[in-house]
This record gives sequence, C-alpha cells and structure tokens, in this order.
Amino acid sequence: MANLSSFDLNLLRVLDALLHDHSTVKAAQRRNLTQPAVSAALARLRDAFGEELFFRRGQGLQPTSFALSP
Repeated sequence: MANLSSFDLNLLRVLDALLHDHSTVKAAQRRNLTQPAVSAALARLRDAFGEELFFRRGQGLQPTSFALSP
C-alpha cells in the first residue's frame, strides 16, 4: 500500500461511490466527475492498494472481497 502521508484521500470518495453504484458512469455522476476521471482514480486506487478492487460483471462492476473488507 502507498505511504499514507502521500495518499490522496479524495480517492476514497471515488471508492465509496464505486462501492455504492457499481458503475464508473454512475459514480462519476454522484461525485460530479467525468467517467474518465473515475476510471483514472480507480487505476490509482488499484495501484495504491496493490489489488484489483473490482472486476467487470455484465454491464457493471463487482467489488472483490478485498474491496468489501472493513
């Protein structure tokens, strides 16, 4: 995991929206961002946690057990 002193806490807001909406498009609308910005944030989250976090399932995203863990 990335150093917490340099971790962008705004990424956690994107993660929360993705966990709620299971869609980059809907998460973007919820956070008032563009879909490419949410996709880029998801890539940064994946890099920071060293974990996939979500996988494609049909038209949406399914969180991994890691993403759902407290």
